[in-house]
Amino acid sequence: MGVAKEQKVTLVAAVALALAVFVLLQTLAPPFVSTQTHADRTVLPLSAGSAELELQQSSGAAAATAERRSTAQEKRRSTRSPKPSDVTHGFTSSGILPADAVKLTKGEAQHLASEAKLASRSRPNPQEGAWDDHPPCKVTPAILTHTIKAISAAELLNDPFVYVYIKNIFEPKFYKECVLDRLPLARHTRTVYRRDAENARRFAIEMKPRLGLGHSVPVNDTNRVFQKANATLVDQRFWKEFTGNFTSPEVIEALVKKFDSVLAIRKPEYAETMDQFYFNMALTRDVAGYRVDAHTDPAARWISTLFYLPATPKYPKFGTLVIKSDTPELSTGRIELGSPGFKTAFQAQFVPNSLLAFAPCSTAWHGVASVKSAGRIHRDTIQGYIRSRVYGSRTPKAHCA
Repeated sequence: MGVAKEQKVTLVAAVALALAVFVLLQTLAPPFVSTQTHADRTVLPLSAGSAELELQQSSGAAAATAERRSTAQEKRRSTRSPKPSDVTHGFTSSGILPADAVKLTKGEAQHLASEAKLASRSRPNPQEGAWDDHPPCKVTPAILTHTIKAISAAELLNDPFVYVYIKNIFEPKFYKECVLDRLPLARHTRTVYRRDAENARRFAIEMKPRLGLGHSVPVNDTNRVFQKANATLVDQRFWKEFTGNFTSPEVIEALVKKFDSVLAIRKPEYAETMDQFYFNMALTRDVAGYRVDAHTDPAARWISTLFYLPATPKYPKFGTLVIKSDTPELSTGRIELGSPGFKTAFQAQFVPNSLLAFAPCSTAWHGVASVKSAGRIHRDTIQGYIRSRVYGSRTPKAHCA
């Protein structure tokens, strides 16, 4: 037992001596530097000086890596065509689509140049304040009279149903300097318009709302006009005045009288409730890919109007197709354009300052071919419908005269 105890004490002393020697050697040894590299940097011992050097080298390497990545991304962007998400109907988030990204035709370039010229004339800079701070664009009695006379003098066309197509529907100077100049810019489409619930390629601003039976509609309903519109992007004052004048009883009467032959078949005593007709209206913008199959319009619409608002006559085929059907018993639904038994009888040209109007009847088929413009050119229109607060859609559409 005594020998074992003596051996244990000796072992403990030896271990303690070894630890003391190890600590002494660590204190006297020179600093160790590792040459192991990680991601383009050298790992140094954790002393004050070496830590600073490690930080400098790491920062320099990171900057170099970031620069290489930025250069590679820029190269990829410059060699690809823009994605649909990059473009908002002819404009990127920073402005007009770069010329080297997509080649514009001569007509498209002229369209964009026309819009830019109009925008630069009187459109306020957002930093300058709202449109209300700029000189107003008024609808004078003479301007309104011009439109009423144009409707009254228009020739009725009756193949395959009764319609009118009128050029210079607005006084020309008023159209150019007021209507065109006050249209929202293409790059502001998603800011001031609302996407249509039924067609994702259509955007609309409600100018005068549709109401149910028995409701009265003020001549100039300002409560719901341009609900989303930013005052620095849209001249709300002008469009409210425009709506109040061009949906007035005088304009309604001119259109109703023009289509008396159709309305009298639908409801012989309709004239007794002339004061119960009202005109609801929306400013619409159709973008690339927009199309509408052949249809006849619902019975709630007694007269349908489409005012075409382009800045250039370069795209006449964006206009509405008037379609003749070989099956008169079919009067509802939607038929794909070009279907057997349906052929185009007339196409209203989508040219500046023009109007297509008709009284919906059982075979008043019409539609719009696909707007193919690579996202650069849009189709601006005012869609207006005369409705009856008395009859609504309860009176079926008549057979086409």
